[in-house]
Amino acid sequence: MFALTWVHVLAGAALLAGAPPLARLVFRLQIHSQTFLAAIVKLLDSDNLARAIKLCSAVPSVPLARGVRRMLQAHEAGTTDSRALREAFEHEPGGIGHAVLGWTWLSWLALALFAGAAVSAALPGVPPRPEELGLGLAALLVAALGLRKAYRLRAQIAEAREALLTHLQERALRR
Repeated sequence: MFALTWVHVLAGAALLAGAPPLARLVFRLQIHSQTFLAAIVKLLDSDNLARAIKLCSAVPSVPLARGVRRMLQAHEAGTTDSRALREAFEHEPGGIGHAVLGWTWLSWLALALFAGAAVSAALPGVPPRPEELGLGLAALLVAALGLRKAYRLRAQIAEAREALLTHLQERALRR
């Protein structure tokens, strides 16, 4: 017979809290940044700035594409200062980092709930059951993967921003 315990409740809540940020990062915000940036650079090298901007507009849910589009629009308007181009890239409520890390609070909540489940499972006199351990480990895995993915994505976006900035500055010098 199955008896619902605090461990089940806390670990289940942790699993439910950690799943949305992970799914959002994997299915909605991710783009292969190197391939995307290579396509943008190729369009820029062939003096096709309008098509590069249009390509960025094709994936409006991806923070990298939104930032690149704003940077290209600023460049098209005549901005060549690296600081101004960086600000154009980040010009979003809270910045690009917020768009990526905005939901990570749920992953942190999932880790806190997992910690509560682990403490509940470790109470003296109540041995943890296998299903409690499995549910708790699943919650830990989902939360940790969500956080890892968010911070990796933020680093990829920053790397792509700097690569595009360097290319735009070199392009401006060649003209």
